[in-house]
Amino acid sequence: MPPPAPQREKLVYISGRLTDCGPTNLGGDGSIGVIQAALERRGYACFSQESALAQGGNTQASTESAATACSCMLVLCTADLGKTKRNIAELEKAQADGKVIIPIWHSADYPPEGMGQLFKEPKLPASKPLVS
Repeated sequence: MPPPAPQREKLVYISGRLTDCGPTNLGGDGSIGVIQAALERRGYACFSQESALAQGGNTQASTESAATACSCMLVLCTADLGKTKRNIAELEKAQADGKVIIPIWHSADYPPEGMGQLFKEPKLPASKPLVS
């Protein structure tokens, strides 16, 4: 579950396809976990679908709650990001709620197919993806 209310002003929700950038046992490269650990070492409360899986329970409800509660959403952009309704719905909800959305160019072409209209912020890194 997301952290208690006093920490929510620093809650960062990390979104991405687990099969691309989640844990290696799900086919990902571990990027979500690495980014989450780095932010947590700097005092940010983070949540991701990876966190929800580790905690058990209803991952969809947990991630929807975190996406609503966060102040910032990091989106790891991969070729398959726009192929699931969940990822698109999270991004649309965050945008409608006025959340800060930071696209992280993980791999493949940018923006992900069918999602260009959802990204208004410049991608990071600017010149090439994290994974080539």
